[in-house]
Amino acid sequence: GRIDHAHHQTWARLSLPETVEFHKTVEKLEALTNEEDTLIVVTADHSHTMTIGGYPPRGTDILSKGDFSREDAKPFFTLSYANGLGFFDHFYKTGGRRNPLGMPYRDALFRHPATVPLDYETHGGDDVGVFAIGPWAHLFTGTYEQHLIAHAMMYASCLGDGLKADQCNDASGLSISLAILLTSLSAALIRCLKL
Repeated sequence: GRIDHAHHQTWARLSLPETVEFHKTVEKLEALTNEEDTLIVVTADHSHTMTIGGYPPRGTDILSKGDFSREDAKPFFTLSYANGLGFFDHFYKTGGRRNPLGMPYRDALFRHPATVPLDYETHGGDDVGVFAIGPWAHLFTGTYEQHLIAHAMMYASCLGDGLKADQCNDASGLSISLAILLTSLSAALIRCLKL
């Protein structure tokens, strides 16, 4: 999807619906496959600098102002970025004044505030989740160095020259490998077709 592209522009309003579409794609893949013979791994290659801050009242639109500063009593947005283009819209153009009340935050291309001025929001350093169902899903149950995920997927799908799972000695290994490849292709196809 375009989750990554939206975050790089500090367009939280566009990144969140893309995340929902990603969720729908995973649900569709679960419905189209059999958990007994298909490994589905869901993860990301990095995080972003978007964060949730303050104590907005229950029911507050997460894309709007959510709390106010106890220092100067001015409101601020629940979502913000550590860096990126949002700095220019919220601090540079306003002369350093924070005043989200008059900003068009319902516009699709509204940039959420950023602390550091950059022409492109950067990736973050947070751990990202790894979730899996299906054969060998137990290999994906914690926090890992990023490169290990690819090795575990290769192990489970009988690919590569290294260590291989027991299932690789029979025909079921091939079907699991094909199912994983088909699942990856299906995800791309479903996203394109918006099934």
